Amino acid sequence: MFVFEKEQIIYNIGGVKIGGSLGETPTVLAGTIFYGGHKIVEDVKKGLFDKTKAAELVN
Repeated sequence: MFVFEKEQIIYNIGGVKIGGSLGETPTVLAGTIFYGGHKIVEDVKKGLFDKTKAAELVN
């Protein structure tokens, strides 16, 4: 078993546990709607995006 020198912490975010030692919690995948070339992104460097279109994608 792999052991870290630093104590591993488990965080609870919205009822989902992340972190801890290897195998202690399931793997979590976090997706995004903000990537270069996506139709809602207006300016990558400034972090600008179309809020209306983003809300339509999420809801």
